[in-house]
Amino acid sequence: MKRFKLDKTENEGERLSLFRLLLGGMILLVAYILSGCSAYTALPVTLQELKHYVVEQQESYPHSMRPVVRATVCSLQQLEFKIERIEVGDRQAYLAAYWGETRVRLKFVAITPTLTRIESRMIRESTWRDYASEKELFLSVRRTLDGGEGILYRWQRAVKGMVPLYYHPESGAAIVAYLLPGLSISISEKESQPPRWAAVALELGGFAYLDKNTYSLKPGLPAESPSTDQFSG
Repeated sequence: MKRFKLDKTENEGERLSLFRLLLGGMILLVAYILSGCSAYTALPVTLQELKHYVVEQQESYPHSMRPVVRATVCSLQQLEFKIERIEVGDRQAYLAAYWGETRVRLKFVAITPTLTRIESRMIRESTWRDYASEKELFLSVRRTLDGGEGILYRWQRAVKGMVPLYYHPESGAAIVAYLLPGLSISISEKESQPPRWAAVALELGGFAYLDKNTYSLKPGLPAESPSTDQFSG
């Protein structure tokens, strides 16, 4: 015998009226703000813009993930962004960059071996979502991929001065991340790891290993984040 729970069924007309009321109120509020201060002109005013403002914008490319990550690094540098973190896993990757007060956070997902999706969030002046610039970045990545030539060379130049993190605590292991020198990082003191190595927390989850014989660690932000250190070459 199946058991059911009786519950009040909401009237469809009431639900639709409530939605229209909320939507109308939101539009009026935005219109009022826009009319009173020109500094709010970046606010979204349509449902599609509201969705893009809150949720990461996405774009897919008919290429495997690693070439898309490399092309994105090249595009960001061409747009004069500073790359601060690159993480590359088997099916996901993460990239962070900045210029001035603008921050870019990108996540890459390998949908298939030849199809990659980028999820983007670009924040300007700490709070404003700059989704117009996100669209331009997507176009730049596509142009870089279509150009093809020189991507690997430009990638190698881009990561040359960055700090490598290794998959295992040994210098011959695969490199899975690159960090900008001076960046604040979170480390985990594992009893089983060799003293030469520091386990660095990744944005994708898990840890990668920093060679402390090559890069020194110094305390950073001890009052708010005890496990966070800064490193330098």
